[in-house]
Amino acid sequence: MYQPRVGELTCDGKPIYKSLWPGKKFQLDEWWTYEDHLGQVWVIPPGFVYDLASIPSWMAGSLQWGAWNVGAVPHDWAYENGYLLRVTHGQLEEVPVTKRQTDDLFADVMFSVGRKIRGTQRWRMQLVYLAVRLFGKGVWLRGRRASQPVSPSLEVLQRLYDQAYENVDMGHRWEHLYVA
Repeated sequence: MYQPRVGELTCDGKPIYKSLWPGKKFQLDEWWTYEDHLGQVWVIPPGFVYDLASIPSWMAGSLQWGAWNVGAVPHDWAYENGYLLRVTHGQLEEVPVTKRQTDDLFADVMFSVGRKIRGTQRWRMQLVYLAVRLFGKGVWLRGRRASQPVSPSLEVLQRLYDQAYENVDMGHRWEHLYVA
């Protein structure tokens, strides 16, 4: 079983629920930002629409909400686009990823967030990760969904990123997610 590596989510992207869309859809209102165990910074742009962790209704129950929904952001992006966005010295770069790398990042983010939220059970996170590894291949092979608009160019994303992070202190951006 994969052993997740702990990183730090520095901005959750302020997801906004979009009830007008079919299904449970959320849209990022800000940049989603995660620093992995190697110090690499991964981002997802505002405006990205995702459906949280795609858990089948027959097993949803208590698995509907949890740390896996935070891990779903980069996971859904990579499944739809085939790459992730990494920031190196303030510059965005598209990094092609495999399904395995995408699933492992999902686990890393999920466990990084889950370890900070009281009551998050490790076995549940392992179960969700196992389901992603076993049942996500069809979605990965289909690639982009027709319902998802084409992502902006890297140049456009770089301009948006530069504008968003001018003089911004990201120090305490997501403390509201933690239960004391």
